[in-house]
Amino acid sequence: MHVLELSNFFIRYEMNMVLKGRLKVAEFARKQHERYWNLYLKGGGKLSQVENPMILRNGYGITDSQEKEPQIVSVCDGCDSNIVEGQGMLDWGSIHLHDDSVCISKYVRKDSIKKIAGEQ
Repeated sequence: MHVLELSNFFIRYEMNMVLKGRLKVAEFARKQHERYWNLYLKGGGKLSQVENPMILRNGYGITDSQEKEPQIVSVCDGCDSNIVEGQGMLDWGSIHLHDDSVCISKYVRKDSIKKIAGEQ
């Protein structure tokens, strides 16, 4: 691959990653771009065995934070589903709830007696 083709590839790839919000991958592409230009300036108009980020698992093997399963922190006492890392939650010591009005109302209704105001 000629160095200009490679340079254009890295520039397009970096811009694509910036637009997708994957800034670490974009930064890595920029560094690779600089690395290959430095190799070119040290000698040789063509470079061989260039890594193709499209065939590697996440573009150069950088881990994606969205690929790992979020860790379970607790169980919601309102809806009885898992509260995972990154979710908003309310913590009253042994009582954990999603930071959601539905879960809060479910929890309150579990331990309450429903009555009509003014009646016994």
